[in-house]
Order: sequence, then C-alpha cells, then structure tokens
Amino acid sequence: MELFSLIILLFIFAIFLEKLKKSFPNKPKPKKHYQNETVNRKLKGDKYEKYIAKVYRHNGFRVWEHGLEKGYKDLGIDLVAYKNNSVILIQCKDWQEKGRWRISVKHIKKLESDANNFLDKNRDLNHKNIYLKYIISGNFINSNAIEYINSKSYLSYQVIKKT
Repeated sequence: MELFSLIILLFIFAIFLEKLKKSFPNKPKPKKHYQNETVNRKLKGDKYEKYIAKVYRHNGFRVWEHGLEKGYKDLGIDLVAYKNNSVILIQCKDWQEKGRWRISVKHIKKLESDANNFLDKNRDLNHKNIYLKYIISGNFINSNAIEYINSKSYLSYQVIKKT
C-alpha cells in the first residue's frame, strides 16, 4: 500500500511540475545559425573597412577607423579620411552583388543624417571641406540612389572590389 501511495504522490507531483512549467512563457532560444551568420557578416564588414582604410592610406590620406573603434556606436560613419583641408566621411558596404540588398535613396539619406549627427559631436571638423561617400564592394546600388548622389556636390559613391 505504501508503494502505491508513493507512486500516486509522484504522479501528482509530476502533473504539478508540468502545469508549473506551462505557466512560465518559453523564451525562444536564439538560433545558433543566425548568431553565426550575424557574427560572420560583422567580421566580413570589418575586414572590408580595414581594406578600404588601407587603400585610402596608400593614396595619402590619414584614416580614422571610426567604425572599428566605436563598434555599433559609430554613428553610422565607418571611416574618416583626412587630406589637406578635406574630410571624407565614409560608409562601407560589402554586400553580395547578386544578393537581395541594394543601396537605395533611403540609405544615402541615412548617411546624410548620420554625418550631421557625427559632425555635431565632432565640431572640430566643421571648418573643413566635408564630403560623404558610400564605398561598396560591388554594383548593388539602385539608379534612384545614383541620381540622388549625382544631384549633391558633397556626395559620391565608389565601387572598390576586394582583391
């Protein structure tokens, strides 16, 4: 009889635990694949930024690798290239040329906004000639974005493929 009572008690306890477990919402666990993909994308972007910084240094610019130094708090500016009295605020993109992402007018306007925020926090640059540049690793910019860039004297874009 005691064994039977113990089994019944364990059964009731198991039901209680199951109900208790259901009363707490399950938090979905992040998918490892997604985390790895995000990390890989960040590393790929960092590598491209370093490559572009090297290209600019080779062409006589002093370069502040702002994005690498500040990480996600870079205010949208990856590189700051200085030469003479000019400063180029650069956003780098190393996307897949045949992928789903394309640079649009929205991205260019975001760079303009990011540059204004950056300049507000770096007032020592305000007496320089400021230019904004999108540097991309492939031809993934749409025609509206190119048209918008061409309408502004301070904006430009350049395709620099990795070697």
